[in-house]
Amino acid sequence: MESLFDALTGAEEDETDVRGAVFSGEDAAGVSCCGVTVDGCTFTGCRMAGAAFAGSMLFGCTFSGCDLSGASFAGCSFKRCIFSDCKLTGADLREVYGSESAFSGCIGDYTNHAAAVYKKCTFSGGSFREAAFFRTEVRDCHLETDFTLAEFQKTSMTGADLRKCEVYGAVYHR
Repeated sequence: MESLFDALTGAEEDETDVRGAVFSGEDAAGVSCCGVTVDGCTFTGCRMAGAAFAGSMLFGCTFSGCDLSGASFAGCSFKRCIFSDCKLTGADLREVYGSESAFSGCIGDYTNHAAAVYKKCTFSGGSFREAAFFRTEVRDCHLETDFTLAEFQKTSMTGADLRKCEVYGAVYHR
């Protein structure tokens, strides 16, 4: 079985997809896999801090207990993905297009969501404290997380209910 690092870097270099692979406890910190399609893969307890997924497409993937802190998902698309108990601190989620995906129990403090679009996504448990949402679209999402001190500027939250969220000190600018 190919290592996580080799699978992702090889896919970027060969312009191929990574499909149906299962990775557990592997270290691929700082891996670059920009523009890669990752379909139906499972990542459990993997360390991918500082990884570059920019422009990649993630479909039906599960990330459980992974360290994705400081990772770049800029311009990435993900559909039907599950991020469970992951560390996303300081991750770059600018211009992400996420649909039908879930962030459960994740620590996403200090993340940047500028110009991101989230449709029918779930954010439950965990926190996105001091996260930045600038020109972000949050449509028909289930929100039940901690947005303490987060900044929402020119953000559309159509169909989103913040009543079960912690929003202490959060700032919203039109």
